[in-house]
Amino acid sequence: MVEKVIKYILTDGENYVVNSNGNILAKTKPDAFIWNTKEAAENAREYSTNKKVKANFYVEELETYISDVPGYIEMEMKTVLEFYDIVKDCAESFDSMVEQLSKIDKELSDIDHFIEFTELNARDGYKIYKRQHELRKIRRELKYNIKVASDINSQQIDPDVLLKLTNYFKTRRYIPKVTDFSDILK
Repeated sequence: MVEKVIKYILTDGENYVVNSNGNILAKTKPDAFIWNTKEAAENAREYSTNKKVKANFYVEELETYISDVPGYIEMEMKTVLEFYDIVKDCAESFDSMVEQLSKIDKELSDIDHFIEFTELNARDGYKIYKRQHELRKIRRELKYNIKVASDINSQQIDPDVLLKLTNYFKTRRYIPKVTDFSDILK
């Protein structure tokens, strides 16, 4: 479903305001800053530090079109959000995993020294072996997860950028460059 939404820009017919303060200009409409309300655009013009904007610019209505996110993009957005979770988890859990690995290494060292200095019967030896075996499996898994987290963290991926990307697609608008659809649809 496509929905027409009216937004507002500041222009003098040739130039467009490109920031919310109303003091930076551009030559193309796609670069224009878009206000949600006419009042907000008028306030930006009125309080602009650029005298040219105050004197010569006016608020112009802008037709934008919002459509539902297509299914194939919805799937991509889901993938990006899953990747966001992974990146965020890697950043948050890296130090914790390194601490856990250090603790396990210390416990394994304690077990090695215990075995070295203690005579064990078969039953106690088996218990110590089982504990050592469990710790080595946990250690292997931690080392794998630390490697993955380290590689992902080294890419300096900002999880907030991934969220902004998905929000961009959810709120994306199309602004016609030359076509006036109100004339066509009469």
